[in-house]
Amino acid sequence: MTLLSTLRAMPHHLSARRLNMFSSSSFRHIWLIALRDFRQTLSTKSFWLTVVLLPLVPLLIGKITPGLINDREHESIIILDQNNQIAPQLSADLKKYDPTNVTIPAPPNIAHAQPDQLNTVVAQFLAQKKGPSAQTFQGYIIAIPNSFPQTAQVHVWSSHSPGTTLAVIKKTLSHYMRTHGMVAAGLTDDVANHINDLAPDVDLHTPPHGFSPAALIRIGPTCLSYLLLISAVFSIQWLLQALVEERSGKLLETLLACVTPTEIMLGKLLATLMSLCLLVGSWTGAAIAFLLHFAPQFGLPSETILNSLLTPRVLIGAPFFMLTGSSLVAMLTLAISVRCETMREAQGMLAPLLVLLILPVQTLLQMSIAGAATQTISEAQWVPLWTPFLDLAQINSAPLWQLLVQGAEMLLTCAILIPLLKRLFEHSILDHSSASGWKEMSKTILKIIKKQNA
Repeated sequence: MTLLSTLRAMPHHLSARRLNMFSSSSFRHIWLIALRDFRQTLSTKSFWLTVVLLPLVPLLIGKITPGLINDREHESIIILDQNNQIAPQLSADLKKYDPTNVTIPAPPNIAHAQPDQLNTVVAQFLAQKKGPSAQTFQGYIIAIPNSFPQTAQVHVWSSHSPGTTLAVIKKTLSHYMRTHGMVAAGLTDDVANHINDLAPDVDLHTPPHGFSPAALIRIGPTCLSYLLLISAVFSIQWLLQALVEERSGKLLETLLACVTPTEIMLGKLLATLMSLCLLVGSWTGAAIAFLLHFAPQFGLPSETILNSLLTPRVLIGAPFFMLTGSSLVAMLTLAISVRCETMREAQGMLAPLLVLLILPVQTLLQMSIAGAATQTISEAQWVPLWTPFLDLAQINSAPLWQLLVQGAEMLLTCAILIPLLKRLFEHSILDHSSASGWKEMSKTILKIIKKQNA
């Protein structure tokens, strides 16, 4: 039996009176609508691709990142030193600095080039290909004049932006010049090298590498906040698409013969929450499995992070902020989608909401896990649109009174929005001639507020 036939079989007289929201039949209508929308979401390929593909991202990161860290392309070093006075030492220092460095002989056209033609020949060499599938030369070409160190100018060509290898080249050449100058001043080679090698023995004390204990406690809740943010974005997209398609396909008018607009609204909100809970639950389970498997590779204590998710604050506060936060975002999306006739128009009106939600929350969450800009985060936590995400990230460290007050603020915000959304939903569905757009939407909301105050 379909939803429509089930609803039609129920005795009610909606044309004569409005159905009581808190009656058993009304709850049944809401549940049937939510179950129908939830099943439609489950039947889409995009839902299951989202459930499966997103957990693959940390899996790929965990598999690829360790290899990328150790995967370095070696650099080739060509040293032009006809007197061979410093080439052996320079090659040894570069090899000691980076074992992947390889000193190769100079090509004949470079080795026999005249000094005034060397720059042109090297430029052509750096630009040419060695084969159809080969890469260009990667490394440095160092030209040391025969009169070095009396002539201090040394030419160095690099195939890319010079890195710390250039500092090693300068250090070796400077050491040779100073030693040669001391010997010319009358010192022996041993004394000159000893003086040139003098350096302070600095005993550097730094904090231990890795996350601090306070940061480790914030990792778990912050990940939950990110999961809530991503899940909310996907869920409201499905809500937007479903409602716009039903509105343009005149399906809502058919449902109005059996149920009230309020029941349709609450049913769709409930379906959105069900989809979001399924996403968060599946992704949280996958995240815990990945944490236990990959945490040792990155030096993260998995036990500490898991314990931060098992505190009473998280077990009680996380479901509350997830439900209230997703409800708030879903209600705003519902208010937008009910005023749109096409998916293109709905996406355009939803874009500003996503920008106001994603960019500030993502920036503040990064600051939160780094322990920076605490005053800014504390002030932003009072904005209802951002409150659930930031409170969830700070749930183990924020004052308890602040969490309670901001939780009450979320309940109050949802309580204020529900009757406004109810009237907007009824007005938009029942008034088929109402136009869409921000201007018309603002006029409708003002009329609803004035009518409610009256």
